[in-house]
Amino acid sequence: MTLLASLLFLAALGVALALHEAAHALAAWLVGVPVYRFTLGAGPKLWSRIVRPGTELVLRVFPIWASSEVEGPSPDAPLGKLWRRALVFAAGPLASLAVAFGALAGLYFAGTHVPVPLTVGAVAPGSEAARAQLRPGDKVTAVDGAALGSWSELVDRIAESPGTELELQVQRGDRTQPLRVTPHPDERGEGRIGLAQQYVFHRDAPGPACARAGRHLFRSVLDVALLALRGRAHSSPPTRVPGAGWLGPTPGGADGAVRGVALLSALLGAFHLLPLPPLDGGGLLLLLLERSRRARYRRPTRVALHALGFAFLGAVLVLIAVRAA
Repeated sequence: MTLLASLLFLAALGVALALHEAAHALAAWLVGVPVYRFTLGAGPKLWSRIVRPGTELVLRVFPIWASSEVEGPSPDAPLGKLWRRALVFAAGPLASLAVAFGALAGLYFAGTHVPVPLTVGAVAPGSEAARAQLRPGDKVTAVDGAALGSWSELVDRIAESPGTELELQVQRGDRTQPLRVTPHPDERGEGRIGLAQQYVFHRDAPGPACARAGRHLFRSVLDVALLALRGRAHSSPPTRVPGAGWLGPTPGGADGAVRGVALLSALLGAFHLLPLPPLDGGGLLLLLLERSRRARYRRPTRVALHALGFAFLGAVLVLIAVRAA
């Protein structure tokens, strides 16, 4: 990753985190839960001010982080007000998902590049696909006689078959013909042939734009989850040809920036919904447990549960890093 790309990623992460935490703070203010500090950035403090009674706004040097500090419930507080705490916990993830959905729906409504189903957009020079005489515009409909339903299915078949000859059924104009190709193993041992999917510029009406945005978010979050669990995303391109992947064909342009912020925001929202105590989903789970037992957990119990949650998250991150190495 280049320095510019790293800086853009950190900026996008800062924006996503700021919106996430702002939703927590706004929900807390609306339901009367005290917010005693809202922080934008990380590192040394640049500026701070009391912006409303009991709430301090803090700006720090590096705009790559955000946090909202909300007053925790007393063990003796009435359980009847749990819905307020639940709303505060849920506001952050729901806002992150809403921001991602709104950004993508707006992008598809304004017009952007979208994939053409099962259609080749680029062939890497000197690749296995080039040697098999695949061309941009070809539509791959089947592999070894098995019909394909999506580009990701083609990716999976190729990735799972390094060194094994495959017969691709290719539609070129009005003709359908078989082409044979042998995927070459990459540095991870997965098959690649040097293809990228074709994208075309397209505008959607509001309804289809929302539907496409929903599918985009679901696939993106699923891909990242599979990448973490298996070390490979099921819809990654058969080769790293520019123009493929989650960000679409123009990752360096405005489209790519919107998609990048949307992806980060969606992942942030989905991650925080996990039912682990350090996360918002864990907070909601504790509230439900307190409701079922008709009593609040004491502070030592809460601290222990959060420590266990942090330990579990740390172990998962280490496992992902080891699998990716």
